[in-house]
Amino acid sequence: MTAVAHSFSEFNCSPVLGQVNGVVWPPSWMAQMVTNNPDPAERWRVVVEFYGEFAAQQHWEFLAPMVRLAEWVSAQPMAAKLYPGTSHEWLTVSLQPGYQPDLPFFVACAGADGQFRCQLYGAVGRLLHTWLGAVDQAPAAFTEFVGRLEVVPPIHPLQQTARP
Repeated sequence: MTAVAHSFSEFNCSPVLGQVNGVVWPPSWMAQMVTNNPDPAERWRVVVEFYGEFAAQQHWEFLAPMVRLAEWVSAQPMAAKLYPGTSHEWLTVSLQPGYQPDLPFFVACAGADGQFRCQLYGAVGRLLHTWLGAVDQAPAAFTEFVGRLEVVPPIHPLQQTARP
């Protein structure tokens, strides 16, 4: 199977194609993206589209709740201050545009087991809080994690660990 990358530069997305067990991650045009668009409606529209294509692929139907979650978030006032991205099936959310490994963020995902997961990080590798529950609780959990994200204190430069 050949992966075809479409141009999504107008959405300020960074496409990264990948394979797992010899299968190209759907959708074929990108498996990972970070949305930097200053327009919150566009940021979330791209995420809804991403998950819509992803969940339409065979064996990835379990991601349909992520489409609904992204649609729900896009209609909330909090969407304006959030910068979403994806890492395959995981939705990443931060308060700053782009990939900022030393800043707080959280990830959320609907699993094939029917569970919804959220994990809050103070920075990459610094897990602060985890939540696991039913998919129908996703909006409440997401809202809780936005609140938690807003109060994570920044890492003092001396607390940062060196990365190889």
